[in-house]
Amino acid sequence: MISVHSTICPGCSIGCGLYLMKNEAGCSVLHRKVSPVNAGKLCKFGMHLPRFYSRSRMRTTIKGRDAKAENAVNEMREQLTTMQPDEIAFIALPGMMTNEEFAAMISLCKSLKCRNLVTGTERFPLEMHPLSKIENVQNILLFFFDPFVQYPLITRRILRAKERGAEVIDVSFAENSREIADKTILVDEILGSTPPSDMGDVALNVANALVETYEVKDALIIADLNPMTDARFIDAIDMLSTQTFLLKPFLNANGAMLLSSAMDYRCEKGIFEIVDDVRQGRIKALYVFEPDLSLHFFSDSDLADIELLAVHGTFDSPLCRNAHITISNEPFFMRRGTVVNVEGCVLDVGGSSCESVEIISEMGGERLSYEGVHEIVRSHLGFSKKSEYETFVGAVRSTTASSDAETTKKRGKKAGKKAKRVRKAKDKKENSRLLLYKTNPFFWYGIRDKNFVEISPETARDLHLFRGESIILRSTDGGEEQMSFKITDIPPYLAISEVKLAISSRILSPVEILKAGKRG
Repeated sequence: MISVHSTICPGCSIGCGLYLMKNEAGCSVLHRKVSPVNAGKLCKFGMHLPRFYSRSRMRTTIKGRDAKAENAVNEMREQLTTMQPDEIAFIALPGMMTNEEFAAMISLCKSLKCRNLVTGTERFPLEMHPLSKIENVQNILLFFFDPFVQYPLITRRILRAKERGAEVIDVSFAENSREIADKTILVDEILGSTPPSDMGDVALNVANALVETYEVKDALIIADLNPMTDARFIDAIDMLSTQTFLLKPFLNANGAMLLSSAMDYRCEKGIFEIVDDVRQGRIKALYVFEPDLSLHFFSDSDLADIELLAVHGTFDSPLCRNAHITISNEPFFMRRGTVVNVEGCVLDVGGSSCESVEIISEMGGERLSYEGVHEIVRSHLGFSKKSEYETFVGAVRSTTASSDAETTKKRGKKAGKKAKRVRKAKDKKENSRLLLYKTNPFFWYGIRDKNFVEISPETARDLHLFRGESIILRSTDGGEEQMSFKITDIPPYLAISEVKLAISSRILSPVEILKAGKRG
């Protein structure tokens, strides 16, 4: 039997519309040309969705044995009630999470008096603008942002702006081979050939230099904010311009931020702080919703001794190996619910399953109906009728992470001093490089679309590398990962990866690169 689902791609915060045709053999994608967000266009990840949804499903289990959802929920509720509120944490990065699921989770946390519900967006400014804004500006500054890799649908908007006469400036570590920019400002032109190994330091140093030497105040700054983004990176953006278009990698990031504010719930910690609390034993119970996005922050050893690990998701995950309770979820496209995209528009996910909302609410002791939770969402977010594409909030920017201008300038000066110290120290290590992540939907969902690291010709020559060989990337704490490589025109001090590596959870980090088979 064939069924056709009108749904949304969970790959990023744009929320592209598409049709998924499902039968016994699997899924296929059909373009939905009437979708106002993307007019039927899809990036590589959107076209990859049939494979994304064909992965092995998570089972509902208690201590590794198959169980009914009702029994798993009861077991979890009983164990949570024995914990202190500050010993419990919830991680729900909102890539495949509806507003209704998130509202139910906030209610659950309130019933437990727990303030540790982490979405990965706690320190970000809430910003919503129509995508058409990009097409109608005269100057665009891409701030460490590669639209072709990170948000391909944004590339179309930038090209339309260029057709209308806009100038595009690219601030980057390396030239973009696709030549979207009219002018490229390279980091090493500003900071020298060995910049700081911290992205916050790099951004502040570069921003200070741009303010002094370039007219950028009227430019629209386009950048990506994600859980690995340092608050100083946002400070740097605020130094440069009052016009920003800040993208986030998770489909319902804006919905989670809006509901947290409207329901008067603010998490007191960020995801790295929660991870540290888990490692130190301060968190005894951890609930992870849709674990694909959370894998980047944990290793098996981090969770080996936790008293209660509950994983609630669609697909099987390495986190399930240590989980005491796992609860199977319906695929995202089959769920009933709404999200809020980058523009601040309510989008209907398109499914009919309400099970996830009911399970989350039941953990708090009361099984709420979907209609009841949806009414809570509607009242808090202020939209009155169901519509696939309804703007309920206009252009919004409320700053939650950035500091005032004076503090930012002081930070910039301190960052400059720190950068000099780092550069001096770096010269001592022959094979030291900086590993830069270019994040994208494949990166966040842990799918190795490109199983190689880009290195410079100089690095290849220094290591005497030949085709077919591989490299070892070694972190400062001794962790190692072996990867294939591709030689591209990037600075000698740099290595670029579009896949998440186990050795680093930072956008920019120092690494040592060695030829596989040779250990220093």
